[in-house]
Amino acid sequence: MRRKSMVFGGLIVAILGSVLVAGAQSQDPCYPETITVPAGEGRAALEVGGAGEWTFTIVGLAPKSRISQVEIQIYENALPTAGAIADLFVVCSSCPDPYGRPQADCVGASCGSPLQTAGYVRFKKVTIGATSRITLDEGTYCVRPGAFGKGGVTISISPP
Repeated sequence: MRRKSMVFGGLIVAILGSVLVAGAQSQDPCYPETITVPAGEGRAALEVGGAGEWTFTIVGLAPKSRISQVEIQIYENALPTAGAIADLFVVCSSCPDPYGRPQADCVGASCGSPLQTAGYVRFKKVTIGATSRITLDEGTYCVRPGAFGKGGVTISISPP
């Protein structure tokens, strides 16, 4: 009886662990408040805001992370585009994507003009609470953070 309960308990832990990993990898590209980025990988999300100062804040670091720098590229006239994992958006691309990759289907999001760079922000010192700001016009932007180093980082995105 004890062995059966240990096997059953182990199966439950394995299933819950895989659900958490899948949940951590899938990002809702339609205007998330935070985005988690593993080092050496890109993530992309769609954001909308009024004219003014957008604030990006480091709100979390994975255990034993050594992130040396975070760069966030911001694009106009783009949608997040999926890579190898269908629900994981990693690139900002024009509509339609020139390589035929699936793109975010967000209500009210459109991009008819060519993809353009709107700006970027950089964190040179990556610590929890570090903040970086950029002034943008009112609009919808594809935000693509990238982290350099080891581990992962969670970034809060606060449009005006």
